[in-house]
Amino acid sequence: MSLFQKIINLGTSSENIPLHQQYIRITNSINLIYIFGISIPLILAVLLLTPDGFISYGRFFLLIAFSSFSLYLNKINQSLFAKIVTSISPFFAIMVFPIFINHFVHAGMFFWIPYAIMTLGTVPFFIFSYEKERGIMLSVIGLYAIFILTFDELVIAHFDQLPDLYFIKKYHLYYIFGKTGITVLLYSAFFTFKLMYHRSRMLLLDLTKELDQKNQTLNVLNTSLENKVAERTAKLSLQNERIKSLAYTNAHEIRAYIARIIGLFNLLKQDVSQDEKEYCESKILENVSDLEKITQKLSKELIEEK
Repeated sequence: MSLFQKIINLGTSSENIPLHQQYIRITNSINLIYIFGISIPLILAVLLLTPDGFISYGRFFLLIAFSSFSLYLNKINQSLFAKIVTSISPFFAIMVFPIFINHFVHAGMFFWIPYAIMTLGTVPFFIFSYEKERGIMLSVIGLYAIFILTFDELVIAHFDQLPDLYFIKKYHLYYIFGKTGITVLLYSAFFTFKLMYHRSRMLLLDLTKELDQKNQTLNVLNTSLENKVAERTAKLSLQNERIKSLAYTNAHEIRAYIARIIGLFNLLKQDVSQDEKEYCESKILENVSDLEKITQKLSKELIEEK
């Protein structure tokens, strides 16, 4: 991956990164692009130009200083000031410095500088939050719009004589209408896209909240279901233990009493004395009574189980 791609990737948004951090990354990306983009012609100027030409490149040093300062502001968690410096530094570094400090003006600037200012004025749309920083964003954009519309008058008022201004003066009204229309169209389009992005994001947040609520409800239902399953499992385990106990009782105790009763009844069929007959009958009654107690106990346990 190239260095330029890495710089661009610093500003790319990610669903896993909070929106505030995304704006910080975009701001840092713009400042890094400023620094690396300006450093190339600056190095060439140092290598190729004579010392007399260095003063015209002072604006590049100024822009690098502004951009470095913005990176520092983000580093110390002053993101709002970093955004403001990032938004206005290109204008002061590229426009104000050469015109009002270096006093370097020519007629061609009247054509390209207002449109360059328009382009720089789009930066706030990308780095300011619509929800929390809308007022500052619109203020910076309004400042750019004012500079676009008044640039000609400011320069003409600042300089007494300028060459080749006949064309500007002759078609000045058309020129004002042209750059005003383009400014309104450009900034309205960017503002519309910003507003659409904000609304889409708010809709996505609402859907996310709704989904979280449904997930919470589902988690509650799952927890309740798990508790019911655990309760049912415990109940089935208890029933299994009771069934085992019932099977043991049927296999041993009940069958034992029945076997004794059958044996005693078979003895009565034999030729036995009266005493032996009475003894067998008393034992039969005793086993029947014990058998009844066991069956009542089992019946009670079955009723409790239900």
